[in-house]
Amino acid sequence: MTVDVEERLRAYAITLDRATEARSDSEPIVVRRAGGGDRRPRARMVIACACAIAVAAVVIVTVSAGRPDHHSLTAVDTIDLDTTVVTAPARSSAPSVTPSIVSDDSSTTPAPIATLGAPPVIDTLAIGDSVMQGASNDLIDNGVTVEAQANLQAVGAIETLSADLDAYDITGAVVIQVGTNGSVTQAEYDQLAAMLRAFPHAYFLTVKAPKPWIDLNNAIIRALPLTHPNVTVVDWEAFGQTIESQLSKSDGYIHLVTATAQRDYANLILGALDKPLIDPSIDMTVSTTDGHSQTVAAPLLVGLRLDTAAEKLAEIGLHAAPITYQDFPFGSVNVNRVISQSVTVGQPVSVDSAIALVVGRELPPETQPPSNTS
Repeated sequence: MTVDVEERLRAYAITLDRATEARSDSEPIVVRRAGGGDRRPRARMVIACACAIAVAAVVIVTVSAGRPDHHSLTAVDTIDLDTTVVTAPARSSAPSVTPSIVSDDSSTTPAPIATLGAPPVIDTLAIGDSVMQGASNDLIDNGVTVEAQANLQAVGAIETLSADLDAYDITGAVVIQVGTNGSVTQAEYDQLAAMLRAFPHAYFLTVKAPKPWIDLNNAIIRALPLTHPNVTVVDWEAFGQTIESQLSKSDGYIHLVTATAQRDYANLILGALDKPLIDPSIDMTVSTTDGHSQTVAAPLLVGLRLDTAAEKLAEIGLHAAPITYQDFPFGSVNVNRVISQSVTVGQPVSVDSAIALVVGRELPPETQPPSNTS
């Protein structure tokens, strides 16, 4: 088939060459039809057809030469249009990212996953006003976390306690002193005590100030153990009266103005918590007068158990007398503890002298007033 097409193309080419030579040697040949029409359009059509046939022949030859024999196709040459899909990658304006190399070394320890930290663990929390603020350093140095602020009112104490119970893991006890700066209702003291019902021991300090609301506040505080069995009352009012020379005279003996007062206030709380006291021995120097009598500085006894206080006095040549008692509800931690002492801490006392003490005494169970169940 290919040979026949090539022979025809050569014949057409010879014819075209002869026609071109004839036209170049004489006048253009005009072939007219029998009716007198011009025959040149027919010649042009013949030439155009010849060109078209030549192009088609070239295409057929080219395709035939590059096409394999259909009998040689195998299953490998077959394309499954139902399962093979080729798609162009989506265009993105984001910059290209170089993949990181991940080591498959099993000995590599994976980075730890960040987790929320547990709350800080503390032993004892103390919340109070500016009176407690004065002894905060001594309390902090002895393991008590202090949240004290000036002009603290009941609402502020409740808010502070609520926040601190969420913020800390408290393993020991909580100490509260509020009521110096204003009246506190029974419901507010009860709310504070109820917030601490999960603790084995909660301590409430009485308040001391020449203000009309103090007596009522202290009456409510002293009665808290009747309805909240885990509450212990620490009587700052009674003890503060024994060290008024160490308190601020200008405001009615409210605030701690000396290092001795700050230490004594801290020891009052530490003693109630059964923690070691700040050693006051630096103030207990022995002196002589006229070579005969000796004096010693009175130690802090408030908060100590009676037997411990008696031993402490005996060590420096003093003794406890007289001993009077203040009644406390059954089970109170103040039972058998020194509530107040007759001599200010640090005051010089002659050896062999006596110091009067007030000690807590437990009421018999049958004499307890009925608990408030409302």
